[in-house]
Amino acid sequence: MAFREDGGAVEVGRGEASFEDRLHAVLTNRLLPWMMLKGDRVYITSGVLGELEKRGVEGVSGLRDLAELLGWEYIPKRSIKEGGRVRNLSVVSIEYEALKKFLLGAVEQPSQE
Repeated sequence: MAFREDGGAVEVGRGEASFEDRLHAVLTNRLLPWMMLKGDRVYITSGVLGELEKRGVEGVSGLRDLAELLGWEYIPKRSIKEGGRVRNLSVVSIEYEALKKFLLGAVEQPSQE
């Protein structure tokens, strides 16, 4: 599924979807439960910390550490409406366009191994 500029969905094969289409689909369908798109901002919740721990990432003990490491904004209490209820969460916040540029930079740069 891809998305047109007007927000409408278009069926495309996996190989035909652009990086932005795939990113938008991941965020809008909550395929990463610890990352959510609200308006033009992406919020990362504490669920990401378990993922980092599973992968052996050291030096990130909390969302504040993650935000400082990446140069993003840490918000200690953010009210977010989900499924008809409001939750107060600590989050890392970044604009959607900035996240897209960050991820594209990581994808396009060759490994330094």
